[in-house]
Amino acid sequence: MDRVGAIVPAVTVLVVSVIFLLIRIHNYKEVVKNLEEEHVVIRLPRACFWVGYVDACFCSVMILFMSLYPNETVAAWEYVLCAFFACVGVVMIVAERTWRIDVFRSEDYFLYKNYLRRPRKIRYADCVNYEFKPNFIILRTKAKTYRIEPKATNIEYLIDLLNEHEVPRTVSVRYFH
Repeated sequence: MDRVGAIVPAVTVLVVSVIFLLIRIHNYKEVVKNLEEEHVVIRLPRACFWVGYVDACFCSVMILFMSLYPNETVAAWEYVLCAFFACVGVVMIVAERTWRIDVFRSEDYFLYKNYLRRPRKIRYADCVNYEFKPNFIILRTKAKTYRIEPKATNIEYLIDLLNEHEVPRTVSVRYFH
């Protein structure tokens, strides 16, 4: 049993590394495909859907088995924890399906659609600055601050158009991209 306990962290690291590699490969293919396109859609990676799907299914099955085959060692916090992670999986699925940014090369704006699918038209002239953080790209406008996933598919097009429209990039002291 000790060998299995020692292998689990290594397998977890391997699986996560493979997922990030697949995200990079997919993003590269999308960038090449959209080189000449006028309208480019920036989305969360497809891996977010599959990770969320596996998470929601696994945690739901765990709750089902704990309910069908109860024993005296199961506590209420285990149900709550499994339900929480199942909800996290559902949120990942919804986020992958709904969040997007529509970038138009010949326009002076882009459309940001949040998780509720509410579109916001953001003009490049209204952008104050953008900054790379370890887990997000922070885009500040005159009205609001937006957090953008840096591993999103086709994010390079938005960064290029922000630079083309001379939106200043703020450099964080602790993190350089």
